[in-house]
Amino acid sequence: MTDLAIEHNSEWFERKKYYYLANFVGPFLPLWTAWHVYQTGNGLTFWLMLIVFYFGVALIDLIIGKDTINPNSEEEETLKSSRFYNALLLGVIPFYWAAFAATTYVCLTVDLPWYHIAAALIGLGAMFAGVFCVSHELGHRTSWPMRWGAKISIAMFAYCHFHIEHNRGHHVHVSTPEDPASARMGESVYQFSVRELPGTFKRAITLESQRLQRLGLGFWHWKNDILQTAAVTLIMHGLMVWAFGLMAIPFLIAACAMGYFQLTMANYLEHYGLLRQKKDNGRYERCEPRHSWNCNNKFSNYMTLQLQRHSDHHANATREYQILRDYQQVPMLPAGYPLMMFLSLIPPLWRAVMDKRLLNFVNNDYKHINLSPAYAKTLNRE
Repeated sequence: MTDLAIEHNSEWFERKKYYYLANFVGPFLPLWTAWHVYQTGNGLTFWLMLIVFYFGVALIDLIIGKDTINPNSEEEETLKSSRFYNALLLGVIPFYWAAFAATTYVCLTVDLPWYHIAAALIGLGAMFAGVFCVSHELGHRTSWPMRWGAKISIAMFAYCHFHIEHNRGHHVHVSTPEDPASARMGESVYQFSVRELPGTFKRAITLESQRLQRLGLGFWHWKNDILQTAAVTLIMHGLMVWAFGLMAIPFLIAACAMGYFQLTMANYLEHYGLLRQKKDNGRYERCEPRHSWNCNNKFSNYMTLQLQRHSDHHANATREYQILRDYQQVPMLPAGYPLMMFLSLIPPLWRAVMDKRLLNFVNNDYKHINLSPAYAKTLNRE
């Protein structure tokens, strides 16, 4: 069993709760960018936003360091009882929608060359990664306000099947060859996307169909969670088309596509090459902290609502973000999610960095690695 880091400090947690407001960087950076481009007509600002997201966050991480402090049981109860953390999750959602609408409006009304619009779309994809962090956390809650907050946020980029697939599919099969959302060693992010995007969608349809069937309902019933989220997407996107004109349609489709790929990049790095072992009875061992890549860099962790403490999240899926813990002896990413997502876009560089870390973690034992079939052939290990 992986050991928990044992350091804790009550005063630190009182200060730390305000640091999670860093998630508001997600909507405020594109909001400011859209305002600046609208005022100046200078689309270069969209490129500056990308530099800040992919490299500026990593620089801040490097300056302010890591957070390895865990709450004790008493501190955990205090953190769970605070309304601040839930208020933050629900309160940031309107700002994300405003940033999306503002960027769409600016790109459709300001005369910009295609490459600046492309930068804006990539920037929206990066912003949707922040939306995902909020929606992901809400989607693990059980109360109806939280569950609807999850749907309203993830509907922003039409990822309507996510919560069904993630909670009932990914968390069950994570770090196994059967999971389309767990990347395999030797598989580039582009190869992974071809497997992950249709695989997770198909699994979500199957899981929701089975749930509705158990209730004696058809797939097209209004209680279908996927269709409920899709309805939010159609309403909100429809309002933007009504407000901004028909040219908003291709822009919104492209923005959603960028959001999909940003989530693919996040999924790619979270479990890359890690493998749960099969037991004698044919079932996989329980998911443990060592089956997820972890990162304790402070600023990127605050921005992502501690999603980078992914080891504890998958080992204890019901733990709320403010009480996720650091573990010793788990696979560690060399940087936070934004920089690692950028790194994944360059497969040779990704492989040079991550394959070595993966092999070191499993002591060069390929039996403990989730290998892509093509790469396994090159190793003669099928």
